[in-house]
Amino acid sequence: MEFLTVCLTSASGLDIRLRRQFTVLLAPLNHINLHVRGGYILPWQEPANNTYYSRQNPMSLTAALDDEGKAEGWLFWDDGQSINTYEEGWYYLANFSVRQNKLENHIVHNQYVVATRPLWLGYIYIWGAGTAPITHVDITYNHQNFPLTNFQHDQTTQVLSMDLITHSISLEYPFVVTWRSSS
Repeated sequence: MEFLTVCLTSASGLDIRLRRQFTVLLAPLNHINLHVRGGYILPWQEPANNTYYSRQNPMSLTAALDDEGKAEGWLFWDDGQSINTYEEGWYYLANFSVRQNKLENHIVHNQYVVATRPLWLGYIYIWGAGTAPITHVDITYNHQNFPLTNFQHDQTTQVLSMDLITHSISLEYPFVVTWRSSS
């Protein structure tokens, strides 16, 4: 029998690491528990009333790091309306990976036909970023490297949050985000 190592964020915002054990988690009616296995990156987007309006919102990434500080995920994106986008090659496919305090995207296929607006990055959340205070976050995009000042690191929950809304970072081009602590 194989056991999973699970990293959870509880209703109180605490990182819970479980190994070979059962636990009872609070699930009040006004809270939806989200369980993410360490080692995965989830691309997501704020919802709206329909697909057209939802696609006006930026994409975001949540990376749940495993015990080695690694995670990986994929994003397949098409216009949401056309038929045979995969067969015709009218889609975007990217792999995201985190290793050694570095998040980067690897574009596998980019023939996405823009229906409403280009894919752009809004927020990044790194779960399991550690308890050492993170003091520097840098991003390399469009052949430019610049420090990101709009980030927060909660040492208790081990969550690193980055707000990229004002930077207009398109997912259609490679980017690299790195972070480090002062220690």
